[in-house]
Amino acid sequence: MPQSPDNPVPAVPTMGGSAKPAEPAAAGASAQYRPSGAGRNPTPPAWRKDVILKNGTSLRLRPITSDDGERLRHLHGSLSNRSVYTRFMMLLPKLSPDQVKRFTQLDYDNEMAIVGIVSDEGEPGGERLIAVGRYVRLPKPTRAEVAFTVADAYQGLGISTHLLQELLPFARAADIEVLEAEVLAENQAMLSVFRKMGFQLTASLSEGVVHIEFPVAQTDLSEEKRWAREHQANRAAMERLLCPRAVAVIGASDHAGTIGYTLVRNLLSQEFVGPVYPVNPKHRVVCSVPCYASLEDIPEPVDLAIVAVPAPEVKNVVQQCAKKGVYGLVVISAGFGETGPTGKALEDGLLDLVRRYGMRLVGPNCLGLLNTDSAVRLNATFAPVFPPAGRVALSSQSGALAIAVLNLARELRLGISQFVSVGNKADVSSNDLLHYWGDDPGTDVILLYMESFGNPKKFSRIARRVSRKKPIVVLKSGSSTAGARAASSHTGALSSNAVVAKTLMDQAGIIQTDSMERLFHAAKVVGTQPLPAGGRLAILTNAGGPAILSADRAEAEGLTVPTLSDKLQDRLRRLVVPTASVHNPVDMVAQATVAQYEACLKLLLESPEVDQVAVLFIPPVVTRGEDVAQAILRARAAVVGGKPESKLGKPLVACMMGEVGGGEAFDLLESQGIPTFRFPEDSVTALAQLTRYSEWRRAPRGNRVRFKDSRRDDAQAILRRATANLRLPLHTPAPGDAAHREEPGAWLAPLEAYDVLRAYGIPAAATRLARTAEEAVVEAEALGFPIALKLSSLTITHKSDVQGVQLGLRSGAEVRDAFGRIERALSVLGRRKEMDGVMLQPMAQGGLEMVLGMSHDPQFGPVLMVGLGGIYLELFRDVQFVLQPVTDREIVQMVDKLRSRRILDGYRGEPARDVDALHEMLARLSQMIEENPQIREVDFNPVMLFPKGQGGQVVDVRIRAAPIDAFQEYVIASLEE
Repeated sequence: MPQSPDNPVPAVPTMGGSAKPAEPAAAGASAQYRPSGAGRNPTPPAWRKDVILKNGTSLRLRPITSDDGERLRHLHGSLSNRSVYTRFMMLLPKLSPDQVKRFTQLDYDNEMAIVGIVSDEGEPGGERLIAVGRYVRLPKPTRAEVAFTVADAYQGLGISTHLLQELLPFARAADIEVLEAEVLAENQAMLSVFRKMGFQLTASLSEGVVHIEFPVAQTDLSEEKRWAREHQANRAAMERLLCPRAVAVIGASDHAGTIGYTLVRNLLSQEFVGPVYPVNPKHRVVCSVPCYASLEDIPEPVDLAIVAVPAPEVKNVVQQCAKKGVYGLVVISAGFGETGPTGKALEDGLLDLVRRYGMRLVGPNCLGLLNTDSAVRLNATFAPVFPPAGRVALSSQSGALAIAVLNLARELRLGISQFVSVGNKADVSSNDLLHYWGDDPGTDVILLYMESFGNPKKFSRIARRVSRKKPIVVLKSGSSTAGARAASSHTGALSSNAVVAKTLMDQAGIIQTDSMERLFHAAKVVGTQPLPAGGRLAILTNAGGPAILSADRAEAEGLTVPTLSDKLQDRLRRLVVPTASVHNPVDMVAQATVAQYEACLKLLLESPEVDQVAVLFIPPVVTRGEDVAQAILRARAAVVGGKPESKLGKPLVACMMGEVGGGEAFDLLESQGIPTFRFPEDSVTALAQLTRYSEWRRAPRGNRVRFKDSRRDDAQAILRRATANLRLPLHTPAPGDAAHREEPGAWLAPLEAYDVLRAYGIPAAATRLARTAEEAVVEAEALGFPIALKLSSLTITHKSDVQGVQLGLRSGAEVRDAFGRIERALSVLGRRKEMDGVMLQPMAQGGLEMVLGMSHDPQFGPVLMVGLGGIYLELFRDVQFVLQPVTDREIVQMVDKLRSRRILDGYRGEPARDVDALHEMLARLSQMIEENPQIREVDFNPVMLFPKGQGGQVVDVRIRAAPIDAFQEYVIASLEE
């Protein structure tokens, strides 16, 4: 790899071996490759990824292919002598045809190579290869040698770091445990690249060459380093979009009322700090500014291009922008993915072109973006309004709705720092914006209107980190789907897309709202108020009706309205009229004076008995709202020192019900940082959202639990055998089964499923399989009575519906009779052929039936479930979900959220259950799912949870596994996170 500030190259076999130019380091050891590797994956993985470099531009990565020979030759020929020397430790001639063939025709197991490509019409296929990262398995099969090459012009951008990061999942999937590299001792920058990955390095020096080794297993430190790199690059990318130095409007118009005209007018009217260049060959001047016929005619550089031309013309515009060196595009134009398959194909082509040129794209089909910062003053939208400046960042996926959003922000007096309409979000999405706004000093709150997540795993990973610093408030549409996702497991049937989306946001600490107005209400509170210490709410009012509404809403939202202590009541009683109520809500009745508002509020703000306060006011005949507002401000100032921007003290909100449409009281309170509402329920809901966010922030992050006694190799062997040949064809569900459509996969035979559980230390009942009644008698006698006898079938989910569960059998005769009853019941239904035999287990006495499960959501990945099990599962649907990866804290939380949680602690004479054992089973299930991506669905139903200290036991299990190419789904999922 060439020398560079970021990417100096170790002398290892990317294109020619270590110190020996003729052969790669492991080429002579091909016979010692692991036997299963050779030819196992003769075709390259169907994978590509666009990564963000240090300067904010993008680069496309993909596996090397046999078609890259000429491109590889060009890359090698373009390297400077210095780059060749630091790469190979000597100067090399051109690559021979045999070398080119060897470096481009891989088995993608013993060897793996990823290339970075850019668009270049002069190269084969219009692609120029500018970087290669490669590993080659060494004679010891669990080790491989790694190296990188980056073209001189692209060094210093962090490319080799990206290549190494993306090689790691491939190496892990290929059972490679350690990577090695040879680096010149003088090549300190390359050594720094390895150190900065966060892995535990082992280094030794010999004759001026440093030999490096490091394990490929991900660590907490390597995850932190990865996040830091990603965060820095994405921040740089969004900085260039939101703070451009010069803007061009392509498709500008001199006709008032058109989008092309409005875009130019808005940029000029807000006095953008840089030059604005209208571009349209049909006009000489637009909005009194000279108009250019093309981008090429603009004499100065352009950072951002706003594109408002018909969709079919956008491709040509992108090519012109690339030639001009434009960094970012905001494509206002519609006619893309929102119109159907034809438009989607056009959008895909647009994105592909943008990525190949290393640019970033907002849209298409969007309203634009704006930045109210006085140092930028950017209004690159065609919206008719410009919101007031403030500290709330806002993104909307809907372009049409975005105009209403900006109008509502102005109406509700919500100041905006930046706004981005992502439209079809072909490229820039909320994920990118979270990176930037999470560290933006001018932003305190992030608001998102979302119609889809795009990459939910990535969204969750970013949001979890950003939420620790700043609140994220989300309104997500499309949550009204009542039907569950098609699935054959209980977990899949119960986990609708809306449920899973809510679970994701709960885990990420996101404040969720169900209307646009509540989105802004939440923003007002979380953006101005301190985080409460708890959920105890005090309500101060001059009218009983609004107070009752507030108390009811508080209870529904999980807040408490505690009765105040006798001491505090006495102090309040001295301040109000005798007819007032001081229990909480504190109702001062209609005669309440301004002085009483001030004095009572001051007591409540100072009291340790409450965590937050809501002040309600309905104007009587003699008291003005403006005077009450002043009293509220004086009371707060007496407690926190009169600094509205300091977020000191307790959360305080006001409801001025007589101030419909605004007014002086509204303006006064909100200008001093006190959120003010028209209706009491809205104020309480916003406080509850702040409280839940505060609880999430205060809670420890938790740790991912790993059990060293797990036997992944044993589980993998079972799963490979089970999926080698699909034993279950897709089938039409028989009457009585929930209708579903299975994705390709195989249900493990019952005994195989139990063996997978035991490989992960999940306690399961001793189980025997019998094909005939006589075999059942023999197995029952071996296990000991009493016996549970259950139908063994891969197609019948609800065994009890077909009399397939016979319990408490105490003799061979009863076992024989039970076998016959199941046969007859199935025969009546015409389903006798679905009986594979019966399973026999010792009766589990004294257990509470629970359910554990996992379903693989196509968008969100593995979703774990826990709940009340057995026959009550679908009746009560008392279940909770959590998305992988899961921490010990999240496991405890999901169990604690069950409506039946009190039963686990012992209820009405029933014994307390072994909740710790339930937590451990969930943690072991999580590890089993994470380490075995072939597993698509799991049902443990029921799990018998015994009294405290006696553990638990799985007594019925179903596991479905799909054939998986280790270099396809598993690796791609890892890379795309």
